[in-house]
Amino acid sequence: MHHELQPNGGLQFNNLQLDCTYDGPPVSRLPDWHCPNVDWIAIDGRVIAEYSRLLSHPYMESVTYKRCSTTVPIGAVLTSAVEITLDEVHDPVVLFSLLASKPETCCSVTFLNCDGLCGEVLRCLAKPIHRSAHGQERAEIWLCPGIRYIHIVGCTKFSSAELRTLLKARRTVHEETGWMDEFDPEFIVWLVRGVHVIDGSELDPDDKVWLDVNVPSVTWNGWRGGDSRA
Repeated sequence: MHHELQPNGGLQFNNLQLDCTYDGPPVSRLPDWHCPNVDWIAIDGRVIAEYSRLLSHPYMESVTYKRCSTTVPIGAVLTSAVEITLDEVHDPVVLFSLLASKPETCCSVTFLNCDGLCGEVLRCLAKPIHRSAHGQERAEIWLCPGIRYIHIVGCTKFSSAELRTLLKARRTVHEETGWMDEFDPEFIVWLVRGVHVIDGSELDPDDKVWLDVNVPSVTWNGWRGGDSRA
């Protein structure tokens, strides 16, 4: 196991092993404790979840998951972060579990060389899930509702049509709810304002036209659309 304190005050854990049998309360946090970002490299999903629980799910500026190959336990909650990066995560189920375990605060997600970014994952993010509690009426809930920027580098296991379906669905719901932000009680999901693809899947001509009109900032394998043309 290797851990390292980064120059910016962040932490990097590489192949961290952690005893996950302790089920007591979280540890006490120091009042001035702050860690802007954490990089998890080749870490078991259970370890990531247990770390988050023991530290009472701290709020981070960014979190990176690199070469993580096991899922986060169902129902586990990870640390909150404005930016999430998934790097070399090749299993779609693992990738989805990392995204779905603490989605509310995420505004920007980056996929680097992830074979796990496929049509199945994009379809799950293009529609709501329905959860009911105590017999109450089901509420429409979207995973990662706050995502406004998507960056994709070196990922080729999805099609531009599948990504367009995600973008169109979220834009439609955001428009139908009056372009509300997350502070409004009627808010459901944000539209994605920026899409940037480098060395990724091919861009279909029909999808190119749609992206140009409906996504404010878009680049795709060298092409620029929306406001990015300026």
